[in-house]
Amino acid sequence: MFFQSTIALSIETNLARLLSIRGRAVERWRETDFPAGSVRDGRITDTNGVAAALDNLFKSTGISRNGALVSISGFRSVARTVTLPGISSHLLGEAVQWAARREMTVPLREIYLSWQITGSRDKEHSVYLIGTPRDIFDPLYRVLRQVDIRPQSVELKSTALSRVVDQSEAVLIALEEESVDVIIVADGIPEVAHTAMIKAEGLLLEERLQKVTGALGQAFTSFKNAHPEHPLSASTPVYLAGPLMENPETGALLHGSIKQPVEALPLWIKQSPDFPL
Repeated sequence: MFFQSTIALSIETNLARLLSIRGRAVERWRETDFPAGSVRDGRITDTNGVAAALDNLFKSTGISRNGALVSISGFRSVARTVTLPGISSHLLGEAVQWAARREMTVPLREIYLSWQITGSRDKEHSVYLIGTPRDIFDPLYRVLRQVDIRPQSVELKSTALSRVVDQSEAVLIALEEESVDVIIVADGIPEVAHTAMIKAEGLLLEERLQKVTGALGQAFTSFKNAHPEHPLSASTPVYLAGPLMENPETGALLHGSIKQPVEALPLWIKQSPDFPL
């Protein structure tokens, strides 16, 4: 059977990862560091430096620049679930804008708003909203155009990770060198997606994980405030992703501060022993 390659490009705060998969098997992968200081607080400040790094990344792998699935950090992004009355479709867009102005913590002029109906019942719609800061997305868009990368989609890393676990309720922690993403999935939707920056210079692993547990506590508090009648179960799994998960101490240290079971992120792809999970 013929399988078309799937290309994924992950843009982190300090590097980019490129992956090509055919069917369920890994074909090629590579990562490249961005020039020091070219990305600050999730925003690209040196577009030429980042563009050159991405250009070399694609050239060195021979992977196509067309149709990549691009994920970006969710730093300063806002996610909300709102309930709207079952109005006609031509009025729904206006109703979503009204709900976003009410629910979002930043002015709509400063974000790109994406939304999707996730359920309908009793003449009401459940709508998932994501607001992505324009000052983070716009430089990235210019970089992609500069090096002729034509993505199939661009989405938040939290959304992509929530699909990987494919569970109705779960917690995900993505541990990067300079950031941590905490995602709480409820009813299959990433209800809470909290991204925090971590300056790694001079920090021991224990100190970095203290910052992770702080971000996790904020995410749990946000979820509890939004769903006081449906707290997370003690059996809800916590999945780890990112380069720090390969450190055997990480799971042990986190398990001491988390009541739920800590597990590695499930992967369905076939890879060689040297592939960095």
